[in-house]
Amino acid sequence: MANKFSLRVISPERVIFEGDVEAVYAPAIEGEFGVLAGHAPYLAQLKIGGVRILQDNKWLYAAISGGFSEVDYNSMKILAEAAELSQEIDVERATRARRRAEEALKARDQLEEQEIALTMAALERALNRLRIAEKSGGAG
Repeated sequence: MANKFSLRVISPERVIFEGDVEAVYAPAIEGEFGVLAGHAPYLAQLKIGGVRILQDNKWLYAAISGGFSEVDYNSMKILAEAAELSQEIDVERATRARRRAEEALKARDQLEEQEIALTMAALERALNRLRIAEKSGGAG
């Protein structure tokens, strides 16, 4: 049996995931990083992206929208601004959000710089959610 460590993925609304896992890969500002049992303490700022979780030899996927990760020798916490497991993602809602952002960006010459940045972030979040939702039936 592979060494395991405890993982908690928490959003402001709820605990998204809690359990013992073999490995986690998460998207940090500096690049993706992986964690196995016994990992040295590590703190990372997270960006919009996908978290891959290996539990009982099966991959689980979660979409996150930034936050922080704290790793210790036998545990990891992901404190996400927003997070959803792949099977929980509302694909229709994410598709509508993508379309709204794409439509808004068509008129980007009429938008303030801050509005463009916010709309680009909304588009990135929607695309990430759609990408992760596709993996709900995936095998790693």
